[in-house]
Amino acid sequence: MMKPTGLELDASISDKGSQTVVPGVYPAHITNLRTHEYNGSYVFNTSVRIADEAKKMKVDGDNVGWMSGREYVSKGIWLNPNPAEGQEWKNKRYLEWFTNCGVDFESANTDGNIKVDQVEENDILGKPIFAKLGKATYTDRDGEEKQKVEVSAVLPWEDGKPLSEDELNSDVPF
Repeated sequence: MMKPTGLELDASISDKGSQTVVPGVYPAHITNLRTHEYNGSYVFNTSVRIADEAKKMKVDGDNVGWMSGREYVSKGIWLNPNPAEGQEWKNKRYLEWFTNCGVDFESANTDGNIKVDQVEENDILGKPIFAKLGKATYTDRDGEEKQKVEVSAVLPWEDGKPLSEDELNSDVPF
């Protein structure tokens, strides 16, 4: 049984005052990493928190400072530790994504090959990045097409400062 609130909403009121995410590139920090195994491969989803530096930003003329402190999740980044011959390229997105998050993959040999290790949360937690936010369309379990905001790419934020452990664990101020 629901607990009464005493609130009544006039269904005819428009939602013009609501704020929608403006697709763009925002300063952010990595706040979480979820990893799932699927058929011998791994899927990684990073969560990012929009940085305080966004408070003074405008994107396409819109003030987007209200997004500061909000969290968004990336689309899945795949790692296939045993790619079929000729399919090694499928791990390039994984390398690019996490290199942009500040991971330093080591060279495996003098030919310039890279040793591809599996990234863990402590490798990227709190790291500063620029997050490209956009709208993604997906189909839910009921077959309905829906939209969500997701992080579609990350870029290095060279002069960004990492978050401290206290800043990572603090409650988001909204």
